[in-house]
Amino acid sequence: MTSKEHFEIAEKYYHEYEETQNDELLEKAIKNYSEAIKLQPGFAYAYYKRALIYGIYEEFDNQYQDLNIAINVYSDLIEHDSDNPELHYKLALIHMENFQDNRNKEKSLNHFNKALELGYKNHDIFYNIGEIYCDFPYTRRDEALYYYNKAIDLAPNETKYYLARGECYDLLKQSENAMADFSKGIELAPEDWVFYNRRAELFIQLKEWDKAIDDYKQFRNLYHYNNRLKFELLRNIDRGPFFEFYFEVDLFKHSHWHPDSYYLEDSIMIEFLQVFSTVKEIAFYGYNEYSPSELSILVENFQEHLKLLSNITSYADFFKHVEYSKFLHTLIREFDDIEACWKSILNRLIEITKKLIKLVSNAANKGQYLYIYGI
Repeated sequence: MTSKEHFEIAEKYYHEYEETQNDELLEKAIKNYSEAIKLQPGFAYAYYKRALIYGIYEEFDNQYQDLNIAINVYSDLIEHDSDNPELHYKLALIHMENFQDNRNKEKSLNHFNKALELGYKNHDIFYNIGEIYCDFPYTRRDEALYYYNKAIDLAPNETKYYLARGECYDLLKQSENAMADFSKGIELAPEDWVFYNRRAELFIQLKEWDKAIDDYKQFRNLYHYNNRLKFELLRNIDRGPFFEFYFEVDLFKHSHWHPDSYYLEDSIMIEFLQVFSTVKEIAFYGYNEYSPSELSILVENFQEHLKLLSNITSYADFFKHVEYSKFLHTLIREFDDIEACWKSILNRLIEITKKLIKLVSNAANKGQYLYIYGI
């Protein structure tokens, strides 16, 4: 089988992965991209596509290594064929992904513009320029809209363009236009969960709770929970997602799933604990370490947290505390009838907070460190 044939097979698997989020397809894609590279070591675009998969796997050293190889190959090709618009376009795509380079977007934009100057008219080029202008460091969203519009004019059935323009409208606080684009995405791709998810978040901003719930129901029906990569939905393995609270004088003795650790494994409670938390000195995600002297501050803050929870006496009061938080979507997405279950959520939060106060207080008295690992 030739390098080109392996690349075509890899592309097929990669596009199927984008539709299904099935990580087995991603593994097949990267295997075939690698075979294509093995047979043709200068196959720059195969390096680029393999780098995208390394990025999904969060293997960033491998990702940047492949991106830099692809950049070098295309740069050499442009030296000998500087008027080739496709070479400039592909080099621009690669620079877009090379976040290790703090000038990557500037370089990308230069090559996109050069490709346009040389007559490159593929609709994706306008979409990608829009993506650059919509985000940091340019943040020129009116210009981004101009390019998104050009992309949509050329390819009116390309759903990702409506998603991108809708996101841009949302950032510009143009909710009506954003809603129209997300709805158009649903019209074009009624099986794509992402549009229901984003439109539901807009309905939350507009306080149209029933419409948000309806869209989240659709999201739950369509989202590929069982196919997500293991590090994306750890609830499918190792009992995650979770917070682990581990107390020890010597943290080097620690290993995950230690029998003395306290685990908070309920993903809904994890979200709500953050919504209500007044514990400003504590970080819930990643690896974090707190000294014995810091634990007394945590205890005081958890006690303030408990007081806040204990003063909630009605559904209206409960909802008021989460209404403007970024985790409100969790409340609405996970519960069809919020009003019927708010007390059980509140009681669980109070129970968790009391448990944490006891554990942290005991650790402080023993001169122990607190180690938190959260995913």
